[in-house]
Amino acid sequence: MNENLYEEIARLAYEIFEREGRIHGRDLDHWLEAERIVISRYEAQFVAEKGQKESKEEVEEKKTKTRVKSSKTQTEKAKKETEKKTTRSKKKSQ
Repeated sequence: MNENLYEEIARLAYEIFEREGRIHGRDLDHWLEAERIVISRYEAQFVAEKGQKESKEEVEEKKTKTRVKSSKTQTEKAKKETEKKTTRSKKKSQ
């Protein structure tokens, strides 16, 4: 077990022991309750970080799609302009 995690659980277990009136013989109950609390904190933190990471990835994906779409639009405009010029040239030469 990570030393910091162990220390965090131990501190919380002792706080629970004190909060419940310093009743001896319930050390395992206090430890398990502290363990559940600490683990749930880490899970919540992990989920939040994962959500932020996914959000950043979604934003980047949208930016990429916008760039591609913009690029396609510019290419289409350039093709249309070329077609117009070609059509004008053909009309003038006739």
